[in-house]
Formats: sequence, structure tokens, C-alpha cells
Amino acid sequence: MVLIGWMMRAIILGAKFDECRRCSVPGPHLLLRKTHWFTIFRIPVVLLWISHGILCPECGDIEGIGFLAMRRALRDGRLPLGRARPRFEALARERLGGVDPADWRTFGLEPGRSEDEVRARWRQLAKQLHPDAGGDPAAFVRMQAVYQRLLATPGVTVTSAPDPAEVFDPVIKNPKRGPFDLYTKAWPFLAAGVFVVGMMQPSTTGTVGGSGGSGTPTGPAPVTTGTAHQCWATGSTLNGCRDDTTTTMLFGEQVGRSVTCWFVEPLNYQSASCR
Repeated sequence: MVLIGWMMRAIILGAKFDECRRCSVPGPHLLLRKTHWFTIFRIPVVLLWISHGILCPECGDIEGIGFLAMRRALRDGRLPLGRARPRFEALARERLGGVDPADWRTFGLEPGRSEDEVRARWRQLAKQLHPDAGGDPAAFVRMQAVYQRLLATPGVTVTSAPDPAEVFDPVIKNPKRGPFDLYTKAWPFLAAGVFVVGMMQPSTTGTVGGSGGSGTPTGPAPVTTGTAHQCWATGSTLNGCRDDTTTTMLFGEQVGRSVTCWFVEPLNYQSASCR
């Protein structure tokens, strides 16, 4: 049986439609929270770290998302990533008859130029690239293909495409994240509670044992639980202590060396801490 170890748990926080940055396949993507734990007998005890990301089910790529960004996405129902989606943009242009901006750049023209300007530029490039003029045949063929695309869609630009934010930003939250998600959220409060309880427990370092007022002052440093009292001890025996506000003796006699003991009155000197 494994006594101690490490464990990673993934929690599905929600889903969104997106285009994978690696495989460019558009489809549902999962919003994940990955928690890493130190375990004892396979029970998660200490939370080591938390990370968030978007998982592409097609290729397994995980795009990291910051904690605050994921929190805002789950609160507002939108997760803008601010990156290009090449396949979506190409498909939108194809469906709307739009032109790739690269085609305009290839011709050295601004998007949306007239047919006459496109034809004039074509003639200039043809004189440079035509094989009869010593140009590159492959470059001439590519230029011809771009020319045909520009003529087929005059005046149509990429601004005609739908806003990608309306397609890719919406988030669907998962209403059933399982008990482990609840444990992850409650763990910081549980850890803080254990810490506070531990700090409130009195330490037994440097205590005086025994009953009837006799005991042994021990320890290099007292535990200041209660108030300070002047006491007297001989060797390992506590002979007597005085009230912390008066000169009245609580018990015993003023015999031996003087020591300072901390305890709560009236009769908790049996567990006093002395120095």
C-alpha cells in the first residue's frame, strides 16, 4: 500500500465552442481546473497547486488560462481569448464571397480596390513574372490564381464576416462539478481552521507536574498561558506561589530560589510554565 504520494484531479468547469490553436479543428472545448495534491493513503491532504485551461478533445492540446480569467468567464458566461481562428475566417470569407487579405497584399493593393485597379496591377505583374519575360512560371501561376479570386469578389472585404466573439466567446457552465470541486473550494477554509485551532491549543513545553503544589520547573522558555506569578522553588520542587495582584500566597511558602511561573488562577499551577 502506498503511504504517501501525489495525485492530479481534473474538474470540468464548463464548455465553449472554439477552434483549436494547434489542430485548427472547430468544435466543443472543455474548460478544466487541474488540482495537484499531496496524498496520504490516497487521501488528498495538501493542495500543491491549481491550474486552468481549455482542452481540445481532438488533439488533446490544453491552452492555459489564468485563474482570474477563468473566474470571470464562469461569472460572466464569456471567455474572450483574443486570437485568430484561421479556419473559421477562411470559411466565412468563402461562404460570403470574401477575399483573403493576403491576396490583396500579394498584389500590393489595399483591400476593396476597383476592378480597373486590379487589372492594371495584374498587367504590371504579368510583365515581370511571365515566363516569356524571364519570370518564374510557378510565381506567374500563383499570381494568376490570386487575380481570378480578386475579380470574382470585387469590393467584398473581410469586414463582411461575422464577429468571431459572438461565435467563440460564450461559455456554458457545468452545474454538476462533483464533490471534489466542493472539497477543492472548501480546502483553504479547512486548512485555515486547523491552523487556528492548533495555534489556540496551549503548549506543554516547560510545564510543572505533580499535585499539592510540588513540581519541577522545566524548559528553556516559558509558555505564557495565563498571567505571571512569583514563585519559589528548591531544585526540582515548586515550594509556593504568590497571587499575581497581591502579596497573598496561593499555596506553599517562600522557600528556595525565586522563579516566574505562568498559569491561570485559581489552582492551575499544576500545569504552570516556569523560568
